Amino acid sequence: MKILSSLADVAHNYSGFLIDLWGVMHGGAHAFPHALAALQHLRAHNKKIVLLSNAPRRAAIVAHSLTPKGISTDLYDAVLTSGEVTYQALVNREDAWMKKIGNACYFLGEEYHFGSYHDLSLTFVDDIQTATFVLVTGSYDQNPGLNVFIPLLKEMAARPLPMICANPDKVVIHHGEELMCPGTIADAYEKMGGDVKYFGKPDPAIFSHAMTLIGTAPHNTLMIGDGLATDIAGAMASGMHSVWISHTGIFANQVPDVISTATDVAHILGNAQPTYVLQRLCV
Repeated sequence: MKILSSLADVAHNYSGFLIDLWGVMHGGAHAFPHALAALQHLRAHNKKIVLLSNAPRRAAIVAHSLTPKGISTDLYDAVLTSGEVTYQALVNREDAWMKKIGNACYFLGEEYHFGSYHDLSLTFVDDIQTATFVLVTGSYDQNPGLNVFIPLLKEMAARPLPMICANPDKVVIHHGEELMCPGTIADAYEKMGGDVKYFGKPDPAIFSHAMTLIGTAPHNTLMIGDGLATDIAGAMASGMHSVWISHTGIFANQVPDVISTATDVAHILGNAQPTYVLQRLCV
């Protein structure tokens, strides 16, 4: 693992860049100025960019939300989200698992997420006993914590109901506060014996999809993200190089002020092996 002071130190080695949003480009509000400068640098050097997010909403909706944050459309080629691949999977039903789950959906998520799925050919039900599967996109607006969901998860496991998780992230930092994400709920359900299908990072399929959008391959594409279990693990599984953003994302409160060697963060990295580490996305 090489410690970088600037993305410009290695950007010339790659044609394409897959860049996470939360914790890398922004922290829930306006884009980080240093991250915008990095995108501008990449575009000035004709680099291809996909903003690759585990947001459970469709890509066009997320793209629309970026402009008010200061991330204009000229700074990237495409947006791809876990919500988009979830939506497409529910439309296409290409594998046996998706074909068998039926159409009676119990939706577990925020109301503003529902707009990404309302036009699917599904019957959305309010009673878990009439559902054939569960789609989880979030917790609730007030972030009540996992314990609130345990009775519901036990009821689901007793059926048992298959679950689709549209965001494998377990936590996100929002305005400096750690909030629970759908991955935490899905993980708890799996531990109860529940059958869960995840869409989004770290699944190599979404990395492959992203590279297809810009015509690059693993050998010339760099993944940049703050999530070790999603961004970095997915890049490793996809045969890509990666940059771990250490100080503006989910590990910001755990890392030392200065990282001098890999040993400084070995207790955080675990099995993750990013190619590079950069405190914040900057040039």
